Amino acid sequence: QSTWGEYSYNSLHPMMQNLLDRKSSSFIQRLRKPEKSPEVKPKDHFAVPSNFSLRKTDPAPGPPSQAMESWIPISDLEAAAQMKLKSAMESGEYRITHNCLSDAGTDPSRQSYLMLTERAVYYIASPLADVMRWDLKSIYRVSFKPPTPIVSVSYFVGEKLMGPIELRFSSIEHADLWECIITRQQLEVLQAEAESTFIAAPAIFQGCYPVYKLNRKKVEQSRTLVLSTQYLYNIECKSWPMNVKLMKWAIRFEHVLSVMVSASTNEFILHIKPDGNEKAKDKYQFRCLDEFQKNDFVRQLKRLYLWSTKSPLAELDFVKLV
Repeated sequence: QSTWGEYSYNSLHPMMQNLLDRKSSSFIQRLRKPEKSPEVKPKDHFAVPSNFSLRKTDPAPGPPSQAMESWIPISDLEAAAQMKLKSAMESGEYRITHNCLSDAGTDPSRQSYLMLTERAVYYIASPLADVMRWDLKSIYRVSFKPPTPIVSVSYFVGEKLMGPIELRFSSIEHADLWECIITRQQLEVLQAEAESTFIAAPAIFQGCYPVYKLNRKKVEQSRTLVLSTQYLYNIECKSWPMNVKLMKWAIRFEHVLSVMVSASTNEFILHIKPDGNEKAKDKYQFRCLDEFQKNDFVRQLKRLYLWSTKSPLAELDFVKLV
């Protein structure tokens, strides 16, 4: 070490000295032969709780034919359940995440499993049971029920509402996380479907609501009301919630004149201005599947109306049409 070198190093700012020390140290470490391979930690999008039953580890040493699966089962029954879930996946699907539920205590023969792909949710009640598949397009609602670690799933088969099926998780945080993951993935699927078929840019999908329209003969007709940032769509579907068969009408929010919401039933009435749309009448009475859906639709309609017109939507007293 020369005097010039020591003088030059000592004259540097302490921050630069620290940077040089770290650079030199990392360079020397790269020259050394490591005593053992560093541990590879799982690269997940969110923190994996310690009570997950499926653990991610490093591949085993040896030839590829002897390498272990990246997700190591804790029992033969769990391995059988994983194999069933994988074989149930449709062609082209990829797995987003999966989990071993804890509704059976410590008995592995009664343990249930859940898996999410980009198109569906797969559920198996036990390693010996059959796999249930819920297409994300057919799920009606995923509900978290605090303070219990339970998530309920309701889904459609055609136009028939099935469920709810209750899924018990190991913790409240775990259940809340899964509700958010499934709901977010479902909205992405529905948005892609709507914006590739009938919602034209620059409008953006905001939500869809399977409802019954009550005609003047008091006959219930299945419909789906879809909200975008610019339009309200009335759609006749082959199956709920959004398998489009026929577009009945689409109106801009400024042509929605008022809404009447029933306080005792799940019904509401829309008063609209047809504006030359021959398929649209001036008033429509709808019945929602439950109170939560009714309140959510009216709240979103008011929000989008206010955003579009800069004025609040008029809400009148409910008077039945039929």
